[in-house]
Amino acid sequence: MSKNPYAAPSADISEPAIHRSYSGLRRLPFFGCSVGLTVLYMVGLMLGGQEPTIALISVGLVLVGSIYLYVLRFRNQDSSGLWALGMFVPILNIYTGLRAMAFPEGYADHRTLDTPAKILIGVWLAFFVLGIGAAILLPAILQQ
Repeated sequence: MSKNPYAAPSADISEPAIHRSYSGLRRLPFFGCSVGLTVLYMVGLMLGGQEPTIALISVGLVLVGSIYLYVLRFRNQDSSGLWALGMFVPILNIYTGLRAMAFPEGYADHRTLDTPAKILIGVWLAFFVLGIGAAILLPAILQQ
C-alpha cells in the first residue's frame, strides 16, 4: 500500500488493451437482411395468388432465412444461437425481436446498452404504446 493515500494508482500500461472481435451479424446488416426477407415474402405472396406453390416456397425460405439471421445476430451478441427459437414462443418473441434489433455487439459480455440501443428501444416502445392505443380507440371510433 502506498504511503500517500492521494497518489494515483500505478498500472502497467505498456501492454495494449485486448479488443475482442465477435462473429455473427451486426445491427445494420441484420436490419437490411430482415427488410430483404420481408420484400421476398411480399413478392412470394403476390405471385402466390396465381400459384400457391410459389407462396409456400417463399414462406419456407423466409422462415429458414429468419432463423439463420437470428442465430447470427445472437452469436454477435455473444449469446447462444438457441435464442432464435424464442421467435416461436408467444410473449418471448417480443423480447427476442427487440434484443436482436437493438442490443449491441457483445452484449452478453458487458451487459450495457449503447446510445443507439436506447434510442431503438425507445422508438419501439413508442410504436408499441401507439399500437395498443389504436387497438383500444379504433373500435370506439368506428362504432360512432
